[in-house]
Amino acid sequence: MEAGLSLGYPDFCAEVGFFLGYGRKLTTDYTAVQLATIDANVQSGIRRVYYPPAVEAQTLGYEWSWLRPTTTMNIYGAAAIAGSDGAVNGTALTATSVSDWVAKGVTSGMVVNITNLSGTVVNGTYEISNVSGNTVTLAESIGVGNCNYYFSMSADYDLPDDFGRLIGTLHFPPATYYASIVLVSVGKLMQMRTWSDFTGAPTHAAIRYKPRLTTPEKQTGQRQEIMFFPTPDQNYELSYEYEAYNGPLTTTYPYPLGGMYLSELYLESCLAIAESRINDAPGQHTEQFKALLIDAINRDMKHGARYFGAMGHKENIDLEFRRGYTGTVYPITYHNQVI
Repeated sequence: MEAGLSLGYPDFCAEVGFFLGYGRKLTTDYTAVQLATIDANVQSGIRRVYYPPAVEAQTLGYEWSWLRPTTTMNIYGAAAIAGSDGAVNGTALTATSVSDWVAKGVTSGMVVNITNLSGTVVNGTYEISNVSGNTVTLAESIGVGNCNYYFSMSADYDLPDDFGRLIGTLHFPPATYYASIVLVSVGKLMQMRTWSDFTGAPTHAAIRYKPRLTTPEKQTGQRQEIMFFPTPDQNYELSYEYEAYNGPLTTTYPYPLGGMYLSELYLESCLAIAESRINDAPGQHTEQFKALLIDAINRDMKHGARYFGAMGHKENIDLEFRRGYTGTVYPITYHNQVI
């Protein structure tokens, strides 16, 4: 249950509506035009808190501790999976048994490389749209009749839709005794792939933006993916911390991130946006927003954000240590950076 003093989307709309002269009402009581105007101010105010402006040196490029969740991802090794195409259009592939697919980590939304072993040659990378029983369905037709295929997992994986940027490195579970994966540039990782087609526990990774999808049914903002080297030889679970984007506030999801203590900051931010757009100049709400922002940042620094560099927060690990280290060699660092 949300804290009793928390303010949410209906509260911000009511206060902005009152400021604009529409009255303090429920969101359902405003006209469509009024609500659209109110919503534009509210969403802009929320965005400004998530990514605060430079009010003073302390707020320059500040990153909130609560915008950095920790999550896990699974990567999968290359493995041959015998299958046959039982559909006229080549979209449904039937596996030997569903346990084979699950054991190899095949799930909906995953991208696999397909190499034909017989019949018409069909080599390419395809997305799996569904896994049901013993049948795996591809998102697009490969246009051939019955034949066998070799499936191998891709070394490239989509990152979460709300992924902004990676903070720190990717970590293996402690019991695996592998060093953290080193993040390198896209060009460097692609060069490493040209040198070798090794498989094993990944040691390096790179993050790149994907081309924006243009098909109407898949039209979204630009997303990111992560590339690994070497290609995983088996299933691995990785944990990492990242800067997260967030969706707009709605009546269904009314509460912004950060918790109750930021409610007045969010409110003043929304009112300051409305104030600036109506008067074409900042006013008392803008000044109140600045004061509350400085206070909130000081509180957040006590709460969790401890280490800052030129580009903001990053992981700070004083000692690289792995119990029973049997994976790769210990990393070498220079000025606290892995080389």
